[in-house]
Amino acid sequence: MHRIVFLDRDTVAPEVTIRRPAFPHEWGEHGRTRPDEVAARAADATILITNKVDLRADTLARLPHLKLIAVAATGTDCVDKAAAAARGIPTVNIRGYARATVPEHTFALLLALSRSLVPYRDQLLAGDWQKAGQFCFFGNPIIDLAGKRIGIIGAGVLGRQVAGIARAFGMEVVFFDTPHVAWASTEAQQALVDQLIDNIESFVAGRPANVVAAD
Repeated sequence: MHRIVFLDRDTVAPEVTIRRPAFPHEWGEHGRTRPDEVAARAADATILITNKVDLRADTLARLPHLKLIAVAATGTDCVDKAAAAARGIPTVNIRGYARATVPEHTFALLLALSRSLVPYRDQLLAGDWQKAGQFCFFGNPIIDLAGKRIGIIGAGVLGRQVAGIARAFGMEVVFFDTPHVAWASTEAQQALVDQLIDNIESFVAGRPANVVAAD
């Protein structure tokens, strides 16, 4: 029988129901797990679920029964996938979820920036608007999204959803992604990364970590 251990259940909201597999298994979960606690808590685990708990080569070497690592997120950078693969342990993740939540949050942030909402809030609380002597207070720039160019790295589910909202705002969409993407379905321009960054007003990285380097 499989033994499934979820190392950091508290990283998933309590109201979210985690579907259990249909095959016979034992289930164990921990709210949080430090890296130095993994080996003890997962000693007999055949399937390990992690959201943000690191699973590095030295830890994996201490889990002889492990057959599968499931990451309760899209990004898998918390797992040493090369070390896992060397032991014949596949790593799987969650794709295609939060397809409305993430794009909507992206535009909440874009609107907050383009409208200077946080600086205006701070100045309002400081009494600057009340001292303006008129209804208008021009303390920070206000920028319309309409007519601006947005660059999106990643033409997957989230990238395309962001593009759809951007078009509704009247923005020009420019994509960068790997060559296999069916560009005809995106109704957007293509660009190399350097071209993308040099010619846009807004930038969205819709792919896993490390896609954008410091330079």
